Amino acid sequence: MHLLLTPPHSANTSLGVVIGEEPEITVTVGGEPVDAGTVQTFYAGATRDFNYSINYEVTELTFTYPEGWSVSAEEGVITVVSPVDAASGAASGVITATATDGEWTLTVDILSVEAKFPVEPTTAPEVGDYVYEDGTWGKETTSAIGARAIAVVFYNSNPQEFGDAELVKDHPEATHGLAVAINSAAQETRWTNINTFSWILDNITITNTLIAGDGLSADQNPLLGYSNNKVMRLFNEANPEKTQFNAVTLADEYNVSYPAPARTSGWYVPSVSEFIRLCDNTLTDITVILKSDDEEPVVVPYPTAEAVNGKLSALDGAEALSGRYFLSNRQNTSNGYIIVLDDEDGVSSVRGTSSSVADMRFILAF
Repeated sequence: MHLLLTPPHSANTSLGVVIGEEPEITVTVGGEPVDAGTVQTFYAGATRDFNYSINYEVTELTFTYPEGWSVSAEEGVITVVSPVDAASGAASGVITATATDGEWTLTVDILSVEAKFPVEPTTAPEVGDYVYEDGTWGKETTSAIGARAIAVVFYNSNPQEFGDAELVKDHPEATHGLAVAINSAAQETRWTNINTFSWILDNITITNTLIAGDGLSADQNPLLGYSNNKVMRLFNEANPEKTQFNAVTLADEYNVSYPAPARTSGWYVPSVSEFIRLCDNTLTDITVILKSDDEEPVVVPYPTAEAVNGKLSALDGAEALSGRYFLSNRQNTSNGYIIVLDDEDGVSSVRGTSSSVADMRFILAF
């Protein structure tokens, strides 16, 4: 995308651009250039990030955009939010960027956008239903307006009743259930290899299970996966020089490929209690499978996960639930629990070490 510059840029050599080079803005997603003429589809209230770069130093960057949309930019990222419904804004339009250094101005269309508004479900979700990218749910592999399935329901009661105060505060509309992503994170990872225990105790007032002590205890039982992930994100933001919680980084990367719908919690790594319900949604006591270092793991069946796998098998490219998964509970000062799903033996737990590697499978409240 080439930009027009006034006055002629050949008179300006102080911006690090070769004389005669036309100013240019590049917009990308996942490293791939975005053509301004290619329509970017958003579902209701969706938020999407686009990377951008400009080969001139500028003092101001502003945008024009369709009514009801929101556009902002920070540190090389343009964030676009679509209207929540047809009454809230335009269904389509063009986003234009204007950059200046005070002496010259450049303007270009950077994105063509359209919003698709969902047909709201008329029935409550059931275990095994798909959750679609437009925020609705149903039994078909695509929604009524053609949105793809991005998750499968494993719990169909109000998750806010479990007492995660941060989930209730941040996403009061997410009351229908819990759903698991159709794929794991892009790569296996370590949980974190540093002691974050003291920082969390000193700086965080959010109730979480990242400060639970060793051993099996009731304080590991709450369904606090959302709060755990929020605490991880706060740690990462406050300590950029330290080893990060990989769960947050991988969830953000996953959201690029599978954007979490509006009116959901967004993707997060489940707590032990949430993952146990993914395995068997009739279980309420996680101590049936958690183990101490000197104990043999207890193995239980996982009928709910098997039902979810049956639904995943109908989706092209979806990954069955199987193998080792990190959870968001702390099991000692610097490691998290690992749950193991074995096709023959059932589900059990492993106590991770600083060198342990496992997958992460995100969930969301909707």
